[in-house]
Amino acid sequence: MRLAVIFICCFAGCCLAVTDSMAQSDTAVTKAQTGVRFKAENISFNASLLITQQERVYYSHRFDPSIGRPSFPGFVRQPVGFGYDLSLNYSLVRKRGFLLDVGLGVWSYSLNYKAIEDSIDFIKPNSEIRSYFRNYTVFSMPVSFSYQIRQGLVFGFKTALPIVSESKITSPDTTLRYNGNVNSFDWSYLFIEGRIGYEFHIKSLTLTPMISFGGMLYPIERARYLYKVGLAIQYGTNEK
Repeated sequence: MRLAVIFICCFAGCCLAVTDSMAQSDTAVTKAQTGVRFKAENISFNASLLITQQERVYYSHRFDPSIGRPSFPGFVRQPVGFGYDLSLNYSLVRKRGFLLDVGLGVWSYSLNYKAIEDSIDFIKPNSEIRSYFRNYTVFSMPVSFSYQIRQGLVFGFKTALPIVSESKITSPDTTLRYNGNVNSFDWSYLFIEGRIGYEFHIKSLTLTPMISFGGMLYPIERARYLYKVGLAIQYGTNEK
């Protein structure tokens, strides 16, 4: 989570620095000079609660090394997990109801495993661990396209190109933590989701609550379906 906060804060700082330098400049930035005019009001912050769904994995009460993952015998994976999705986006296209955003973000979720008591007692009778979490964190470049079909109602889709991903194992029963591999451009974390939201304005803020549903293309030992409930916050006046 600390890495996620640092990542988002660095990107926010860069955006604010660029915005401040443009505000202090006496020279007008034209389309001919840059090709695309930068507008601070096109920046939005997106935050979502992420809920994962995966097939529940059962293990036999009688220990058999051929059943389940050999490194975690005696535990059963739970069907629901939780996480978050944070990003800073910039609107490349915002015209006639069409919206194309790109940005930088981080999303994370956990798979929860709980012990089958008699299996654990048989395998490791002195173990204090009765549950653990396999945590995944992905730094990514989100790309979203949406269309406003009527006043305020928005629908579209989103994907996120995975840049760096890492995994770790933690347990509430111990302070020990097991770090997994850190990978770059692991396409098994690529997901696609459909989104629907409603845009409304409060003074200079544009708020867009959204719900979405999607999944990963390669959900091996990872979440199969993703559900999100989130909010996009934008400051300034939108161009239609």
